[in-house]
Order: sequence, then structure tokens, then C-alpha cells
Amino acid sequence: MQSNKNGRVSCKNCNNNVTPRLWHHEGGVIIKREIEHICPICGETMYSTGGGVTLIGLVFGMMILAYALYAVSMLICGYLGLEKESATFISFVIVSLLFINFLLKKLVGHSLLTLFKKWRR
Repeated sequence: MQSNKNGRVSCKNCNNNVTPRLWHHEGGVIIKREIEHICPICGETMYSTGGGVTLIGLVFGMMILAYALYAVSMLICGYLGLEKESATFISFVIVSLLFINFLLKKLVGHSLLTLFKKWRR
């Protein structure tokens, strides 16, 4: 996909230099809008931009994950005979590690596991 100064892009399917047509997929509060760049000659999707989860969607997903982990840890602690505080602590630690892992992937480009493997060497 080579871009020229005049906005034309080389289509890999039909090998023509074209100005792509844009097809908008509307997003919402949780998902960002995605734009497909389509070749006007062959109709092939050349590439897509945008999309993904918004910040509100990320926070909402983390809340659902936290509640689910809390429920599972309550079941496990009830089965093992541990107190409620143990379940709260276990779910807090897991959600915190997942959030730190997400931030590291976005900011540094590595997960906790890859950083730990590099540190062990």
C-alpha cells in the first residue's frame, strides 16, 4: 500500500493506483467508528482505520471483569472456608495485575510476562 502525494494508494488486489472510497461503520459509546478504505475498481477493502474500544468501554469492561472475578473468588473462598476479605483481596490483586498489564502493553509495548522474562535473563 504505497501512498502518493495526491492521495492515491496502490491496490494490492488489482494493482491500480486509486483514490479509495470510504465506508464508515458507525461506532458508539463503547466502540469507536471504523473506516474501511475500499478500491473503487475491484471493491476490495484495501485497509481499515479506527475501530477498537473507547475509554468508557474499557472502564465498563474492567468493571464487569472485576465483579466477575469477585464472584468467582467468593465461591472459591467459600469452598476453601476463607473469609470475605480474602476474596476481596484476591480479586483486587488480579484486576490490578490485569490493568497494569494492559497499561504496559499500550505504553511500553510489552506485557508483564515478557518484562519478567527479560528481567530473569
